[in-house]
Amino acid sequence: MSKDNLYNHLVSDVPNVEEFRDFVKMVNKMAKQSNSIWKLGIRYRKPKEGHKYGYGGNLKCENANAFSIYVHDRRPYSQIPENQYRGKLWEENRLLEEENERLKKELAIYNNPYIDWSISSIEDEIFEVKEKIIERFLACDNDLELLKHNALKTQYDQLLEALEYAEQHD
Repeated sequence: MSKDNLYNHLVSDVPNVEEFRDFVKMVNKMAKQSNSIWKLGIRYRKPKEGHKYGYGGNLKCENANAFSIYVHDRRPYSQIPENQYRGKLWEENRLLEEENERLKKELAIYNNPYIDWSISSIEDEIFEVKEKIIERFLACDNDLELLKHNALKTQYDQLLEALEYAEQHD
C-alpha cells in the first residue's frame, strides 16, 4: 500500500446502522469505565441522495450512508504529551528569537562607528546631520527621489543608537 492512500481513521465505510453506532457507544462506555485515555469518534460519510457535505466535511447522521471511526485522546489538551512537547518547542523558539533580537542589537552597537564617542560629541554630530538633511531638502525643491539619501539616514540612525547606548552606560 502506498503512503499516498493512508488516512487518519481507524476504520471507514462502516454502514450507518443503529447496531454499529451502538457498538461504538458501548466501546466508549467501557473505555471510560476502565479509565482509558482513548475514545472513539464517528464522522458521517457518503451522503444519501439529495444531501451533500456541510462545513468542514460534516454530515448529519440521518443524511449519511456510512461513517468512519477515529481514535481520540480524551485527556485535556494541555495534558497530551505531544501538545506539551509542542508547547516546550514554541517556548524554546520564543526564547531563541528574543536572544536573536538581543544579539542583533548588540552586533549593531559594536558595528556603530560612533559607539565610543561622548554624549556631547554625538549630540553635536546629530545637529550637523540634521542641518545637512535640511539643506538637502531645500536644495532638492521637494523632489522626493532626490531627497532619498541613505548615507545621511544611516548616519543619523547610528548616531541615535550610539546616543541611546551612551546614555544607558553613562
